[in-house]
Amino acid sequence: MESKEVQKLYTEKASFYNFFFLDFLGVGRRIENFFRQSGYIQPRLKILDAGCGTGNITKILYTIADEKKYKDVIFHAFDLTQAMLDLFRQWVEKISAGNITMKQADVLNLKQLPPDWSEYDLIISCGMLEYLSKDKIRQALGDLKRLLKHNGKLVIFITSRNIITKLFIERWWRAHTYEGKELQKIFLDIGFSKFKITKRWWRSMFTVEAEK
Repeated sequence: MESKEVQKLYTEKASFYNFFFLDFLGVGRRIENFFRQSGYIQPRLKILDAGCGTGNITKILYTIADEKKYKDVIFHAFDLTQAMLDLFRQWVEKISAGNITMKQADVLNLKQLPPDWSEYDLIISCGMLEYLSKDKIRQALGDLKRLLKHNGKLVIFITSRNIITKLFIERWWRAHTYEGKELQKIFLDIGFSKFKITKRWWRSMFTVEAEK
């Protein structure tokens, strides 16, 4: 889909996205379990949530960091759709989280981001890359890679192809799904030599963990 189509779709379905994907399908809970078991959250990190939507990944990581008393973690987040960011901002303001900053931006035009949005220890992306045309995903991931510091980590959650995801993701949400071999080639093409691809959650999603 083009950027304007994605904005329109998510503006219309911003609240429903939270209910369907995060609550009904339980994706939010499973991602939280993943990060609680992973050890990714450490003191003094600089983290970017790319395509943050309503902020669910950042909320999870912020909560884990807060529980561990890591007050010096910096969170940046961007999304294409202002309606999503508005829902996220309500939560940030409610808890007075001064270490979370968000911007409206397109992953295919990261020059929109402030100059200091770089040198990240950790970049996370969940449910965004599926909405790019397949000829653009290498550009997006390559540009995100450039925002990582040396030895920085990129973790993406992206929909795998099966009968269920073809119905709900490809037809209903007009997005793309992927095979493991496709993702492996993409990450090799953009210069990642250290990465791991894992199929999760009823074989409906891949986790790709890559190191710069």
